[in-house]
Amino acid sequence: MRDGGALFSTAFGLGDQLLAYERIRTANYRLDRKPERLAELTKLVTAGTIRPVIGANLPLEEAPRALAGGVEVTGLRGKTVLKVR
Repeated sequence: MRDGGALFSTAFGLGDQLLAYERIRTANYRLDRKPERLAELTKLVTAGTIRPVIGANLPLEEAPRALAGGVEVTGLRGKTVLKVR
């Protein structure tokens, strides 16, 4: 993470030490299964305000393998994207 960057957690949350780090912006952002929060995140990604790290791009048929941890990720570890179409 470079100085001035931003790190947001939508899953397990960031620790207090990382949240207090002053050279980057940090936040825990819980989705709570609320469609309006997902819509807000979609707008931020579309506008380029936030850029999710993609660890793997897979067809939907690969979901069982991905959930079982059988997907190899190269580079930075990030979210696994399942292509529906």
